[in-house]
Amino acid sequence: MSLEESKKRTREDSVESTEQLSSNDILAIVQEIKDHSGNAKDKLRYFRKKMPEFADKYPSLFQMACEPDFDIQRLSFMLNMRDNVSNQRISQHQASVRVGENLFKQYVKPLVDKQEADKKNNA
Repeated sequence: MSLEESKKRTREDSVESTEQLSSNDILAIVQEIKDHSGNAKDKLRYFRKKMPEFADKYPSLFQMACEPDFDIQRLSFMLNMRDNVSNQRISQHQASVRVGENLFKQYVKPLVDKQEADKKNNA
């Protein structure tokens, strides 16, 4: 292999390593991890060997996908927002607001509602 071919190959490799996976590819990989039997430690070990590129490129997502309580529906929602921004259907700000509202409704609002109900019951 010539020096020029080697340089070209290195550039191609670096481009491939920086490209993002599609949302569908990410969801398929995460679903495969989620469907695999075994505990989180077993999944980490198995899929790190099977999918080292994914584990290296998306380490936090890889780690979370191996956990038993990982919410793939939330991931799907967030990836959908990413796609909407990429396709210029919505702005990054709009996507951020929608994700924030979704998380608020899921986690914060139930706690606030419970505290308000507790106050009424104790009054």
